[in-house]
Amino acid sequence: MFAKHGDLIIRVWPGVLVAWIAVLIATSMLAPPLDQVVQTEEFAFLPTSSPSHIAERLFKQAFPAKLVPSRIVIVVRRPDQEEGLQERDLEWIDDGIDDADPEQKFELRERLLRIAEQQGGLAEATEAPPGEETHPGNDPAARKTSSISAVRTYRDKTMGRLLRSRDGTKEGKATLVLVELTTDFLDSHNQIVVKAIEDLFVDPEFRTHIPPGLDLSLSGEATVGRDMQLAAKNSAKATEQLTVVLVVILLIAIYRAPLLALIPLMTVFVSVNVTMKLLQLMAERHWVTLFTGVESYVTVLLYGAGVDYCLFLIARYKEELDEGVSFNEGVTNSVSKVGAAIAASAGTVICGIGMMMFAEFGKFRQAGFAISFGLIIVLVASLTFTPALLRLAGRWAFYPQMRTERVTTSGGWLPTATLASRLGDIRWLQNIWDTVGRHLITRPMTIWLASIGLMLPFAIVGVVFYTHLSYGLLSDLPAGSPSVMGTRAVQEHFPAGATGPITVLLQNDKIDFSDDGTPDAPGGLELIRKLTESLYVRRDDLQLADIRSVSHPYGGPVDKQEITFEEFSQHSTGEDLKATFAKLDADANGKLSRYEIPAEDLPHFAGVFEESLDDIIQDLTTVRRKRTRDLIIQHYVSNQESVANHVTRMELTATLDPFSRDSMTHLSHIQHEIQELLKKNGAEGTRILMTGSTASIRDLKSVTDGDQIRIDILVVTSVFLILVVLLRRPSICFYLIITVLFSYLVALGATYSAYWAFTADFAGLDWKVPMFLFTILIAVGEDYNIFLMTRIEEEQKLFGPVDGVIHALQKTGRIISSCGIIMAGTFLSLAAGSLRGMCQLGFALAFGVLLDTFVVRPILVPAYLVLLNSGRFGRFGTFLGAHPSATATPAAAREPEQNQ
Repeated sequence: MFAKHGDLIIRVWPGVLVAWIAVLIATSMLAPPLDQVVQTEEFAFLPTSSPSHIAERLFKQAFPAKLVPSRIVIVVRRPDQEEGLQERDLEWIDDGIDDADPEQKFELRERLLRIAEQQGGLAEATEAPPGEETHPGNDPAARKTSSISAVRTYRDKTMGRLLRSRDGTKEGKATLVLVELTTDFLDSHNQIVVKAIEDLFVDPEFRTHIPPGLDLSLSGEATVGRDMQLAAKNSAKATEQLTVVLVVILLIAIYRAPLLALIPLMTVFVSVNVTMKLLQLMAERHWVTLFTGVESYVTVLLYGAGVDYCLFLIARYKEELDEGVSFNEGVTNSVSKVGAAIAASAGTVICGIGMMMFAEFGKFRQAGFAISFGLIIVLVASLTFTPALLRLAGRWAFYPQMRTERVTTSGGWLPTATLASRLGDIRWLQNIWDTVGRHLITRPMTIWLASIGLMLPFAIVGVVFYTHLSYGLLSDLPAGSPSVMGTRAVQEHFPAGATGPITVLLQNDKIDFSDDGTPDAPGGLELIRKLTESLYVRRDDLQLADIRSVSHPYGGPVDKQEITFEEFSQHSTGEDLKATFAKLDADANGKLSRYEIPAEDLPHFAGVFEESLDDIIQDLTTVRRKRTRDLIIQHYVSNQESVANHVTRMELTATLDPFSRDSMTHLSHIQHEIQELLKKNGAEGTRILMTGSTASIRDLKSVTDGDQIRIDILVVTSVFLILVVLLRRPSICFYLIITVLFSYLVALGATYSAYWAFTADFAGLDWKVPMFLFTILIAVGEDYNIFLMTRIEEEQKLFGPVDGVIHALQKTGRIISSCGIIMAGTFLSLAAGSLRGMCQLGFALAFGVLLDTFVVRPILVPAYLVLLNSGRFGRFGTFLGAHPSATATPAAAREPEQNQ
């Protein structure tokens, strides 16, 4: 098959080059930009059956107008002053006057509203219909309005009290300004809004009006999303650039022929670009879903694997030329002789990584497809485009060394006419494998045990901390990112959970949550009151900082939710009453601030002085209390037709970081506690759903934990079956699988140990590392084992079951080591970016590949085969896969071990 393929390439090589270039140009012209088709929402890749997704759908159904997908949080504070915020600071944030010309005002709230106006005006809360997701690829320029739906400050009637810190003096040391958005936290349009606010903060004219000493910082989901997108984009760019540089340097170092080094580079460059453009075209037609950062994974895997395939092809091409054949014959023979091995190797990697398509988590599933699809493209290019390039280059491929059509050199890869080639004669890498081979013959057991012993501690670390993972979005960002610093500022003055509050949805078709009920038959409001009070009493044990519900809408102590009237008893005139109400309306900390009396209510009572003042106050309060009660119920209890009065929500603020591992356990504990309290109060049929950052992360952990087990089994099974088909020795194949599993645990443990030792705020490996590390390392590790084992079988026919192993090691050592170094270099380029998860994965993959290249493949595998084929396992040797012609242990192999 591949002999005919090689002949065909030689006959039509110009057409092959033209076809690839045409495909590259066509796909580049037709494909949409990646950022218009990529799915940016991290949790959107969770299955639709995930509890957090079910909760979000119920929330949208029950409270459509109250959905706030993301926010920009501005932290205003005086952290270094004991007295905290001053009155002038609060007036600068929001003076409470809306009728002045905004062009002449420099209060923070007015300037934020002006940004919204400059971007098309405030967005309506109903701009994103319930149940419809914001498309991640929306073009920001196509929006007719800003994504800002509201700006809330400490004066806000519904949540102003919650935006003030309780440290320092009465005014607190910090306050928050919320810029509510209609877009998801990773929507590309958020970048425009966040950038506009950042530009405002550095505007010279605006800064002259900021009270001296006031500190401003940005936090919130939208700021985190913006920082993640920028970091992902910069990481992808840095990864691609470093990958190209490393590959060029390594190829030139190996070949010492610049044009020959460019051939693999051109092959992979074309493959990567064609792959990404085709994926973008498929995403545009909704055939696949792409995630942020997919280009980094595709680039690194394709550069590493593609260069490896080209290396094996060019190495055989050089061997053919060394034997004196023509360039045409060299291309044909090289494709014929190594085409099957390259295809089998690529097939192993494709099948192994392709098993990720069986994951529940969409990001893993789409990564499996994208990478496997790219590997198919690079395989086809390596067997078509690369031979055509070799034919095009002809004798110039080896410039400056090669000059003639026929090559007559006696040494290795390159002629020895230059200083570089003479230095190459040292053959230090080859000498290493020659030395290893000699020692494996004499001391196989010692070397095998020593290698296992040195790696075992790291493997134990990998097993112990296998689930010690970080799921936090902030932990993936650099410490200097605006959102990270802003979040730290928030947590210095507010409970840690304020950055990700928990929303609890309670649904029961038999309970009316807007009904007070009667003493004999309490209604839903009484149920929620008891539930809230029970949680508040145990708030310290439950690690809750605040609880808000329909019975306790403003949080805080549960015994301070009602209006008090003593403050009004001193007034005797209507004017005093009006002045008091005006003062209370302006005072955010007033006792009636929760039930502010609108001006239109006052005339109703102004002339009724025949009533006692207590009656006037009581009547006025009754009117406002009813109005307030209606608003509170409307906020906390659904009035949508399908679930009217049967769904209510509670809002909890925990004392834990919502992105920490402990927060997931804490959330489950809270859910269980609510369930038990509802049962205790006779509402055991109530459905409890949790939404928020922690709920999504809990589902992410649950789904990915299941995926890890499923994909591990599928990858190992598929790779094992491929090995059995290719090698036809099940016992040996089982050992090969064990070695790469062991190297995976060692790489995982070494990565954990390195980051634990050298990273100050290490919270665990990123949750994506174990999955990608396992899948890629198992597939790539067996890829190299296939090359070694096929050569061992070939050499055993010539030199016997033991010496054949050593000859195969010595003959494949240099080329496989070169491939491993290049593969590790491309993986290490993932660490060039600023995303910590990518850096950890890059380190882990590079370490794992080097471990496999220089320890597992050349030591653990050959040492075991030498022990097996030299009769060290006695009668179990046949069962363990000893070579059929293996005999008793040769004296040369037995005696040194006996003298140890």
